[in-house]
Parts: sequence; structure tokens; C-alpha cells
Amino acid sequence: MTKVKSLSLKELAELKLVVKNPFIYAGLAYHETTNNPHFFKSDIHLLAKWIAEEFEITVEQLTCKNRIREYTFPRQILFYFIKKYSVLSLKVIGQVVGKLNSNTNINWDHATVLHAIRLVDSLIDIKDKKSCSVIQKIEGRINSEFLNIRNLADIEKRN
Repeated sequence: MTKVKSLSLKELAELKLVVKNPFIYAGLAYHETTNNPHFFKSDIHLLAKWIAEEFEITVEQLTCKNRIREYTFPRQILFYFIKKYSVLSLKVIGQVVGKLNSNTNINWDHATVLHAIRLVDSLIDIKDKKSCSVIQKIEGRINSEFLNIRNLADIEKRN
């Protein structure tokens, strides 16, 4: 197993990295060989909760292996936003979302995550009204909740 050094806030500042949200900060501190994604799981769980609320389902239903459209489309949106706001690989995104469900230990492979991201991108490109309104609503919530963090000191206070 490869050991990975998590960067401290001071080290991030010294590298002059501008960290605008906890997803990106989390991605910097995570490596695929680590088995403990607890550092940022709470933020991804919060995003999953918002998406589940929007679609009137539970987080367990959102992250279950069931393939009915009622669960798959919200899950695809979750994959899309995690990729958009993090530096995590597709493989890790599938693993992290699978670990959100405490009842099972599911891992989606990178191809499933990639398909989801491409599908949501295509819906945005063709300006599907129903999908775009939901995506914009969730994006607005992300912007108001996460992206208003202005500097590293704010992140440190949050943790």
C-alpha cells in the first residue's frame, strides 16, 4: 500500500492553491490506495441528501443497486456533480458513492460513472427543460452552500 501525505492547510496555502470548496480540498487529500474516505464523505453525503430530497427519495434508494429510472437518474446527477466539483477519479467516485449506503457495500465501475456524466452533459447540451431545471436548482444550492467559502481559514473553521 502506498502511503500518501495529506496536505495541511498551511502547506496548501504555501503552494498558493486556491481552494474554493470542500470537494476540491477533499480530493487533494485523498488517494486511491487509501481505504478511508471519511475526510470528505460528509460533504458528498450532504450533496446526496440534497439530490435525494429533490427527487423525493432516500439516500439509501439513491445509492442502491436498483436500476429503475426513479433512482438511476438522481444517482447519475450525483456522479456528475461529484466529478464537476472534485479531482477524484471515476473509479473513486463509484467507490465513494457506493459507501454512502450503510446497508450494502456497492462499487460502481468507472464506465458506469462515465456514462452517467456523459448522459447529464448531453441533457444539459440539448437543454432538456425538466432535467436542466433540476440540475440548475441543485447547482444553485451547491453554489450557495459550498462555493461561498472565500479562503482557507473559512475551511479550517468548518472542519
